[in-house]
Amino acid sequence: MAELAPAYYLVVTGPCSPRGSAGTGEKKTPVGRVPLSVAELRKLLSKLMEKAGETIEQVLHWSDWRRRHQYRAQQCHYRRRGNHRLTEQLRL
Repeated sequence: MAELAPAYYLVVTGPCSPRGSAGTGEKKTPVGRVPLSVAELRKLLSKLMEKAGETIEQVLHWSDWRRRHQYRAQQCHYRRRGNHRLTEQLRL
């Protein structure tokens, strides 16, 4: 359980957020990623708790890949619909 504490902290705060901004209420989502949802956080924690042979790094890498892919898909969706103004303003 103690080995999951750093992974949980990394998931909650995000790898790119500054250390001091966790309690300020500002959303610090890395550029090019969809913010962590409650469902994604639950999935991460359940994956980290079970012993399925995956390392913590693999689980976090998979989550990061999914969030980047979701962001790219979201941008393509908005571009295809012709809402270029929204894609320029959208930074999650």
